[in-house]
Amino acid sequence: MIIITISESLQTVLHDLGYMHGIQASALVSNDGLMMESNINTHSVDTKTFGAVIAMLTRSAIHTAKELNKGDIEYLVLFTKKGQIILKKVASLAILTVLTETGTDVSLIIVEMKRASEEIKNILAHL
Repeated sequence: MIIITISESLQTVLHDLGYMHGIQASALVSNDGLMMESNINTHSVDTKTFGAVIAMLTRSAIHTAKELNKGDIEYLVLFTKKGQIILKKVASLAILTVLTETGTDVSLIIVEMKRASEEIKNILAHL
């Protein structure tokens, strides 16, 4: 009998995202800013700071959207000189984050993030 843990299942989803052209890294961060799982080179990134910043950005975007009567956010996309940072809330459970290369088609990444977030919701429903 093979038992696959929730952590392994989440890691598989993030790993599968990494196969898409243009995706450099991905992570799942709790709403509190704790790194749940990641597919990020942890030698070059402080995961505690990364998680905290992602959670803060998401909270700020949610607050801004509500203040402007725009409803809930679907995605938050930051365009930088070195690529994009795309955030997606996974229900009320966590934040899926993807780092891309410059020139990557964001619309294709968003479609794949939507699929991945559904998988993550199903996995986390077993908690």
